[in-house]
Parts: sequence; structure tokens; C-alpha cells
Amino acid sequence: MKKFIAPSLSLETPENWIDVSVYTLCGPPVDGYAPTLVVTRLIAMPGAGLDGYVDSQIRELESLREFRVIQRKSYPKLQVGPGIVVDFTWVDAEGTTFAQRQAYIKVAESVYTLTATVPNDRSQALLPVFKIILGVNDSCIVIN
Repeated sequence: MKKFIAPSLSLETPENWIDVSVYTLCGPPVDGYAPTLVVTRLIAMPGAGLDGYVDSQIRELESLREFRVIQRKSYPKLQVGPGIVVDFTWVDAEGTTFAQRQAYIKVAESVYTLTATVPNDRSQALLPVFKIILGVNDSCIVIN
């Protein structure tokens, strides 16, 4: 494992603009599919706290075709802080079922969302890698 550190950049912006950084990490292909991990940052956690924020995100995800939450679990400490991990599946327009693991992690007054996405039929091979990245010590999702 190697440490990912976001590159430094400094820009002058208007006072009321906020940082909503997005990083995408891509792994080597496994069975013809390159897994991705998308990291987003919300600079200030909404007033409802981490649980309320995750609830609102799940409500938005419910618009995905055949969306199904498999598991939602709180962790006092993931690799970088306390968080909530949500495992779910959904089907894209072409009919491919995807497995996703989203980790919502509170760091200071920010919430980072880490989204790992793999085709469901490759989840056994790829989601364990995301488990290591997140520091999750229990089973990954496998939906067949």
C-alpha cells in the first residue's frame, strides 16, 4: 500500500465559494474492468450530523434503478476517522448490476465520501481492496 496525498494547489476565489474537492483513483484492470475510488469532500458537515447526512445521501441514491441497500454500519474509526459505510447495488441503463461501497468519514468539520464502484460480478475480486483502503475489518459485499 502507498499513501495517497492530494496535490497542492492554491487559487484566489470569491469569499463565498467553497471547496468541494473530487479525486478519482483508478486501479489496474481486473477481468477487463478498472476499479475506481472516487473521493469527494464537503467542507462543512450539515447540521443533522453524519447520520443525517448519510440518510439524505441514501434518499438521493434511491432514484437509481433497482437500488438496494445491502448493509449500513457505523465505525468508530476507519483509516482516517469515524464513519459510516453503506453497501448497495443498482442497475445501469445497459442492465449491468453494480456493487458500491460508500464510506462517509468525518474529518474535523468536513465529510469525505469515498465511493468504490465495481460490476457486481467482479465484487469478490475487487471490493476486498477497498476494504483494506478504508480500514474496514469485516466482510465486503458480494451480491450474486
